[in-house]
Amino acid sequence: MSETFPVLTMGETVIRLLLACIIGGVIGFEREKSHRPAGFRTHLIVCMGSCLIMLTSHHMFYRFHMFTNADPARLSQGVISGIGFLGAGTIMREGNNIKGLTTAASIWGISCIGLSMGAGLYGLSFAAGLLQMIILVWGNQFPGRLIQREISFSFFLKVHADTEILPFFDEAVDLYGVYIANMYITKEEDFQNITCTLAMKEGNKRGFLNYFYGNTDVREVSIKDVE
Repeated sequence: MSETFPVLTMGETVIRLLLACIIGGVIGFEREKSHRPAGFRTHLIVCMGSCLIMLTSHHMFYRFHMFTNADPARLSQGVISGIGFLGAGTIMREGNNIKGLTTAASIWGISCIGLSMGAGLYGLSFAAGLLQMIILVWGNQFPGRLIQREISFSFFLKVHADTEILPFFDEAVDLYGVYIANMYITKEEDFQNITCTLAMKEGNKRGFLNYFYGNTDVREVSIKDVE
C-alpha cells in the first residue's frame, strides 16, 4: 500500500498536521492560562483533528472523483456542525452571568483553522490564528473603552423623616443616569428608607454615592452588588 496520498506526499500531510498542532496549541495555551475548561490539549486536538478531516477529504476527492454522487466535502461540513458538543460543554451559567461563550467560539474557530490548514492554506491559517489570538488576549479591552459597562446593585438609603425623600432621590437618579428596576419606601418614627435595585454606568457609581454621602439629611447609605 502506498505511503503517499494521490497528490500530497506523506511529508506534506505530516507538516500540515504539525502546523495545525502548533496553532491549536498556542491558542489553547492562552485559554489554559486564563483557567478556561477547554485549554491547551482541547484546542490542540480539535485543530489537529479538523486538519486530519480536511486531508482525508482531499484524499477522498482524488480517489473517488469519478463518481458524480460523491461529496467528500461532507466530512468537513460535519466538523463545523459537530464541534458544537464541545462548545456546549464549556458554557456555564453562574447566577445571572453566562460564562464560556468565548471559549466555545474559540473551539469553533480553531476547528475552522484546522480545516484551512488541512487544505494547504498556510498563510490564511496563520493569519486567522493570529487574529484569533489577538481577539482572545486583547479583544475584551476594546468594548470597555468605547462603551461603559452598566452594573446592577441593591441600594439602601435612610434619611430623616422630614426630608422630601422622592425629589431628593430622583434628582440623583436623573443626574447620574440611573435605571430603577424596583423600589420600596418604608417609614419609621424618625426616618424614611428607600430600598431598590439600580443599574447604571460603572463610571457614575462613585459620583452617585458621593451625592448622598455629602448630604446632612442622610443617615445611612449602603450598596451591595447584585449576584
